[in-house]
Amino acid sequence: SPKLYAGQTIKARLVADADNASAVNAAIYIKHYDDEDNLKRRSGDEVTLSAGESAMLKWQVPDLGGQPIALVGIQISGENGSSGRVYLDTLTWDGTPNVSLGRPYARDFSRLARGKGAKMWKKAWVNGMDTRERLTELDFWPETYRLIQNVGRGLFIHGSRDWSDYQVSAKMTPHMCRAGGLGVRVQGMKRYYAFLCDEKSVRLVAASEGRDTLLAQAEGGWSMGGEYSLCLQIAGNRLSAYLDGKLALEAEDGDQRFGGGGIALIAEEGRIGCEDVEVRPL
Repeated sequence: SPKLYAGQTIKARLVADADNASAVNAAIYIKHYDDEDNLKRRSGDEVTLSAGESAMLKWQVPDLGGQPIALVGIQISGENGSSGRVYLDTLTWDGTPNVSLGRPYARDFSRLARGKGAKMWKKAWVNGMDTRERLTELDFWPETYRLIQNVGRGLFIHGSRDWSDYQVSAKMTPHMCRAGGLGVRVQGMKRYYAFLCDEKSVRLVAASEGRDTLLAQAEGGWSMGGEYSLCLQIAGNRLSAYLDGKLALEAEDGDQRFGGGGIALIAEEGRIGCEDVEVRPL
């Protein structure tokens, strides 16, 4: 499961040894998966450190086309075979992700039939659905994500606990289901906020240890077979839910149950097609 995402800012403090005979160049770098699940390197801007100098490097991770990041580090280089020491004092990252979580390549059925194409972009999700083999392997469904849950409520989860204030959006087509929607600040299968739609209503709920607390509800909902744009925003303890671009519900959680967490695509007893999943700053 990735911990670092496009849109977040990496920070590293470096110190060059006072006895270094020459300057050294240093930069933050990452490796992410490509369209064949090979690791590809990207680097931030270099800084030059003379002997005894320190520097704070900062780099905002660029858009990677939905591919997950596998590692982060520091690259150093000198000239003419020079050698020396560089000390890494701290390396961390923060900020709101700014990512599109879709298929990172054009679908080519001939390549899929030969077992070619990337898998890691989908395996970066935590699968809490009944259809485990299809969601995490190469598939031939027309949608990027096909959510199938036979009993109860299933979650397809992405992100990490340090995500706090953000919005998630997706296009969903309910094929046949009891309910479905989006989750934010997801901390597990039984701890999250959710925007849920069915054929009669829309709801905002706080799910905790298998029990839903209703935060807001309104008439409306969706019809089977239609495509709907859902968006759920979370800022502090306030949630705002949008259906097809219109504000559907607002609510505050006075108990402030969850301070941070990832996102989820949610299906309850049925099947939903899903496209265009995005996580953005507010």
